[in-house]
Amino acid sequence: MKKITWLPKMTLFKKNFILLFLSVSLSIIALGVLSYYSSSKQIEQISSAFLEINLQQNSERLRDFFREVQDKSDKVIGNNKLQMLLEEQLNNNYNEQYFINALFPIMEEMENPFQLTIYPVGIEAYKNYLNRIQSDGVDKETYWYNKSLQLEGTPFWQAHTLDRDSALPAGFTFIRTIRSLKSLEKLAVLTIDVPEELLSKKLIKPPQYERYSFQMIDEDNNVIYADERQHIGNVSKGQLVNNKVSGGFHINVNHVDHMLVAFSAIEDTNWSLVAMIPKADLLGPIKVIREFSIIIIVVSLVVMSIFLALITNKFTMPIRLVVQLMKKVQMGELAIIYQFVTRSDEIGQLARGYNSMVGGMRELISTTKQVEEEKRELEMKMLINQINPHFLYNTLDSIKWKADHSGNKVISEMVASLANLLRFSISGGELFASVEREMEHVKSFIKIEQMRSNYSFQVIVQIHPSISHMPILRLTLQPIVENAIKHGTNRLQDGIGKIVIQMFRQDDLLLCVVEDNGPGASKPIRLDRIHDVIPAGESGLGLYNVNRRMNIQYGERYGITAGNISTSGFRVVLKYPVH
Repeated sequence: MKKITWLPKMTLFKKNFILLFLSVSLSIIALGVLSYYSSSKQIEQISSAFLEINLQQNSERLRDFFREVQDKSDKVIGNNKLQMLLEEQLNNNYNEQYFINALFPIMEEMENPFQLTIYPVGIEAYKNYLNRIQSDGVDKETYWYNKSLQLEGTPFWQAHTLDRDSALPAGFTFIRTIRSLKSLEKLAVLTIDVPEELLSKKLIKPPQYERYSFQMIDEDNNVIYADERQHIGNVSKGQLVNNKVSGGFHINVNHVDHMLVAFSAIEDTNWSLVAMIPKADLLGPIKVIREFSIIIIVVSLVVMSIFLALITNKFTMPIRLVVQLMKKVQMGELAIIYQFVTRSDEIGQLARGYNSMVGGMRELISTTKQVEEEKRELEMKMLINQINPHFLYNTLDSIKWKADHSGNKVISEMVASLANLLRFSISGGELFASVEREMEHVKSFIKIEQMRSNYSFQVIVQIHPSISHMPILRLTLQPIVENAIKHGTNRLQDGIGKIVIQMFRQDDLLLCVVEDNGPGASKPIRLDRIHDVIPAGESGLGLYNVNRRMNIQYGERYGITAGNISTSGFRVVLKYPVH
């Protein structure tokens, strides 16, 4: 059996909450689903019965309407004036014009509310008459005319509603042969036109269903009537044929809307009346019940979830709080628990034990921090003091040498520069000085070195005015310049040595670049090892001391980067944080 790997990763709160939630929610959901399906089944049965009853009522109304048309045809056939006129015309006693003048008043007298047309036997001889009735919009196709004469008095209906491009008005035509009441001889063919609007008035729709619609299909299963003409042809003939049964059933119209459809045969015709309504409209209460059931279930689950969360949280919150504080301890934050310490159970013991542990860690960290601070301060003082005695010794030696070999003002100038250097070195033991003050110290040192070497090298200083008042560590620039003179220009012929000093700001860094055109270093410089900076037999500490002081004060990101220039010479870059 495969193990569930995600369960151990969950918190205690989630595990308890999920188990309680599932045990209660499943029963609530099952009860809601059973109630919904039971109610919807009953409503669906009632709705189907309602559709069939309405369809049956409308089918009976259409049957009565069609019988009314047939009764109208009986009255027309039984009209004495019409019988006499047709019998005399059959015997060629009247000319065509007389026939027209006599027939139209009779038809106008009887046609209301329907339009009547009479086609005498041998209609092809009545050209003027045909032109007259054609102008009134009556189709004079002869297939129905011959069919009526063949049926010898049996009436039939013809529909002309589905041709959207036809010029004929939408509706139905009742066709029947007029026979002599005396001899039963065929006299004419009677047509009664029934407009589609008149038929639509006979159909009653439930006012609460806007999308309730009717259609009629003939014996060949063709749709011959639709109460909304734009819907004609939307229903697949095959769907109606395959599902033509008595009673209600479901089909899918155009594969989009689920429809509830019912059929009913219309007596005295070969046609059937079809009632259709979208299932969603007729079964609206089911939708309401479904939405109500969903709301009840959701609300119940939400309320239940709140109570379960409160209950579960009461048991798991103390443990979760201890876990959160332990994570803070791992990140260096030693927080104390103030809740639950007065409890006498296991939670109280856990809280008091945690506080005791954190208290011991705080005391240990405080002691360690104090020792490290004292150590760092002593190391900084030691590194600064390593520079001053050595430089003072070299300077005094230079003054002595100058005094022995010359008797001019150079000695006084060197002594004055040396005084400035000593004054800056011992000024109150401060660690910081402004860029401007630090550069004054460097310039005093450069002046002494130039006098010593009889101005054998030149120095170019470029400092951006915006950084002149920024604070930097004291005695960080002078050792770098000293390195450039000692290992750079002093190894060149007199007059060709050059040192360039640049200071500027770049984003959050203050950069000091010192370049010389000397021979450069014989191997790559590693400032983390003192013997890489101090060649054998020499006593300089400059670059190493400055880099070490920067690392101690600000971290490994800041300090010195040194190396040969691609063309010739040596470059030192000091990275200093902007305060």
